[in-house]
Amino acid sequence: MKQLNRLVLLLLFTLYCSYSFSQSSQNYKAIMVGSDRPISNHCNDSCVVEFKDYTVITKNHKEACGEYIVVVNKKDGRRMNIDVNDEYDAQYFSGMHGDKVIIDVGTGTIRCNFIYDLKQREVVDSIDGILDDSKILDDKLYYMTWMDAEKVKALKLPACDNVGLENSGYFEEYYYDFKTRKIISTGKYKCLK
Repeated sequence: MKQLNRLVLLLLFTLYCSYSFSQSSQNYKAIMVGSDRPISNHCNDSCVVEFKDYTVITKNHKEACGEYIVVVNKKDGRRMNIDVNDEYDAQYFSGMHGDKVIIDVGTGTIRCNFIYDLKQREVVDSIDGILDDSKILDDKLYYMTWMDAEKVKALKLPACDNVGLENSGYFEEYYYDFKTRKIISTGKYKCLK
């Protein structure tokens, strides 16, 4: 059974990578809902996304999933190679919020987001266990993450029939506040079936 699970995961990873590599043939780069609005956005061999103060250049890795990410400061011409991927999976440019770059890390449905501060030139925060549908609204990054069974039981939520997940099947909405750098629950829950 373990071997079958590994084989299925390998197959899913391969399919995801194939899909990821095919995205470079699009003429634009998908960006997180609510991200700063780009001035221009186009892709050929690499993607170039122009914002007011920064230009983001991404290029797919040739032999693995993920992207090389370079950000150029338009005011002083400084180039920053962004690599938050020391011990994690593939990284992808996901969006901008002021001087912050949101880097999506991983290849599965549940991943991590890293907040990279362009002024400090470093990762200032990371958010684990994020479901795909993240968005920025009013200086906050909203996302869903799984709930453990104990919390679901304590809240007396109805059973969530979700076969195949190793958790309760419930997800909770949180937001990351860009101003305070705090993570806060919205108190909203969702059963994913």
